[in-house]
Amino acid sequence: MSNFQQRTFHFHMLIMVVAFVSTIITYFFGANAFADSQPLTLNAAIDIAKLQSPDRALLNANRESLLAQNRRSLAPAPPSFDLGLGDIAARPSEENSSLRTYQLSQSFGFPGKATSEAKSFELEAESVRYDLEAKDREITRLVQTAFYRFYLAKMKLQLIELKKLSFTKILTIAKRRMVKNTTTEVEYLSTQGALQSTENEKADLGLEEKNARVEFNILLGRAPGAELNVESPQIPSSPFKPDRSRLKAAFTQESPQLKASELLIKASESRVIQAKRSLLPDFKLMVGTNNYGGFAGNIELSFPLWYIWDENENIKSARQITLLQQAKAESLRRQLMQTFEERINKLEALSKKIANYKSELIPTSKRAFEVALKNYNYGKIDFSTFTTSTNTYVNSQLEYQVLLSDFLIGKAQLDEMTVGTLP
Repeated sequence: MSNFQQRTFHFHMLIMVVAFVSTIITYFFGANAFADSQPLTLNAAIDIAKLQSPDRALLNANRESLLAQNRRSLAPAPPSFDLGLGDIAARPSEENSSLRTYQLSQSFGFPGKATSEAKSFELEAESVRYDLEAKDREITRLVQTAFYRFYLAKMKLQLIELKKLSFTKILTIAKRRMVKNTTTEVEYLSTQGALQSTENEKADLGLEEKNARVEFNILLGRAPGAELNVESPQIPSSPFKPDRSRLKAAFTQESPQLKASELLIKASESRVIQAKRSLLPDFKLMVGTNNYGGFAGNIELSFPLWYIWDENENIKSARQITLLQQAKAESLRRQLMQTFEERINKLEALSKKIANYKSELIPTSKRAFEVALKNYNYGKIDFSTFTTSTNTYVNSQLEYQVLLSDFLIGKAQLDEMTVGTLP
């Protein structure tokens, strides 16, 4: 076998081994065995968080319970069968001792009672459906917020590493100058102090990154300290100029929270109707026979004798609950409207600041840093001047990243309120 054939054979064997190992890992550990090596996208994180949310599961269970109560309220009452042996009111005799009676009873509530109760359960279940939609929007916002915070913490650590690298280079220059007696030991020690201070900043930002990772992992249902590798978020390329009228219309017409509160009002109104219909009679149909061929049948009507007092109070209570739901809905609408306006105003201000940093502050501070580094290397400026330019450059980028994260989080919050209508 030639060398070429041997290499080809070994290459094919290597491919087969890798494929075999991959198959074994996938079989035993699932298709996500290599998932951690791939950056986690924002949309994938949102889907995972929804599946792992206990609040979402609780709302689903509540809705199914209300739907079950809705079906049960329309179901007929269970019939009863009575078997009688003998007639204790008659004188004992041979005939009486063998008397057996059979009676079938079926109760019927007035139809209006059942339908009003069923309607209230149906409206409450529909309200929970909108609560579930609102919960999905909330989970989306929480995941986006955690995603941006974690990404911001990563970026801060990178910027501090850049600052540390620049001070490390300056320390080398300061040491060379001190050896040549072209600078004082004070400047060299000051450079060392500045370098060590970056370690403290790095420690603080490391803690921030760990906390952001814990928050994100908890939302995803993972171990708090699990490693995360996230995809870079999409940065807005143009200033934020919202169509206020369109967003406001989407908020007022499509908000699941407002829809849920409106349905609760209707459910309370249905409870009022149900309380009023308690005056209506209930029916009971009974048919029976005995072993001697006798047949009997009758209908009973049940009226609430305490209606004027008891049921009248139930109507008052149901009306007060309706007024309470109306007040809650109005309070929620006002609160959401104020939050809506505040978030739009904040996003507009943040958008202007971000544009200023991108076009003016960061390029200017970067140019000043580059010039200062060159001038310090040639001995034209002292260390304090260079430190000022370095801090200005790094801080401008840190401030930009914070503004960008605040903008993305604010946009996620506004998008939650407008049901995903933001561009």
